[in-house]
Amino acid sequence: MKDPMKRGRGIPTALIASFLLVTGGGASAAAPGGFPVTVENCGRQLTFDRPPQRAITGYPNTIEMMLALDLEDRIVARQGFPQSPLLPDQEAAFNAIPEISSGESGDQTATKEVTLSLEPDFFFAGGSYNVDGARGLATEEDLEANGAQVFYMACTAHGTSNSLGEDDPRPTIEVVYNRIEDIGKIFGVPDRAEALIAQIRAEIAAVQERVEGLPEPPVFVYAGDYLGPEGPLPGQSDRYFDVGLAGGMDVLGADRPEFTDVSKEAVAAFNPEVILTANYATGPIEEEASKNEEYLRRTFPNAPAVTNDRIVGMESIDFTPGIRNVRAVRQAAEAFHPEAFE
Repeated sequence: MKDPMKRGRGIPTALIASFLLVTGGGASAAAPGGFPVTVENCGRQLTFDRPPQRAITGYPNTIEMMLALDLEDRIVARQGFPQSPLLPDQEAAFNAIPEISSGESGDQTATKEVTLSLEPDFFFAGGSYNVDGARGLATEEDLEANGAQVFYMACTAHGTSNSLGEDDPRPTIEVVYNRIEDIGKIFGVPDRAEALIAQIRAEIAAVQERVEGLPEPPVFVYAGDYLGPEGPLPGQSDRYFDVGLAGGMDVLGADRPEFTDVSKEAVAAFNPEVILTANYATGPIEEEASKNEEYLRRTFPNAPAVTNDRIVGMESIDFTPGIRNVRAVRQAAEAFHPEAFE
């Protein structure tokens, strides 16, 4: 399975002291009304006596959610994001926050020493890969021992669960709403969270209104060539991104793992009318998307998605549970039902 993290730039350890000076070290603010608050996250109960003041964010879907809630002043540092262009309305705020990626372990995640030296009181992890001690990272136990509570966007290893826990059947988008609501509670901004959830719901509802009643084409979501051109194809199921929100039918359904390997024969038998490709390229996706499309055309020359030119490249992070899901719903719906968006 492809690790969702990519290589990022490092930050000199010598700059850590200046970060602490600028952000005030471990100083805490007086607790506002409404605290303490308790939230449930991945089978754990977390209680906050006051809003965190020194957050570190993990995979970019975590910082994007916090920035959407206007919480940039609570973020002491972030991990890098060489993959895909930034959201235009967040670019300035994102770049103003210090980056702490080590660049030494082949991904964006900072080392344990760098992370703990910043004295965070909150760590917003995309998934457990952000706290993997085997990779030299600060673990959940390390962070908690140093005064930081760990909050996960998703509960499975690669941060791609559709649920609060393994047996929770809720769709991915409902978990996104839950995470927004909980971050709003934790940071004392529940009204902002409520407004953001309402905005996302409204944007998705507007798309669904356009495609309501239209036939749902069978869709295969191709998650890249990381298994090699001769191996099985990695696909994304509805447990990762709910294709039904856009008026399509994921041929893998919601009963498979979020990332699942599928034989070429099985994909051909699905006879997909549309293929979405999740692209992980640094910067614009065109080159990787073109390579994936060429492979799919060679491999499935008779599939309706190929014969009708309905292979659509998308940025992988837009599928990742978070505020970008709205973009993915809209782009997918336009691919499934172009006539509804003319």
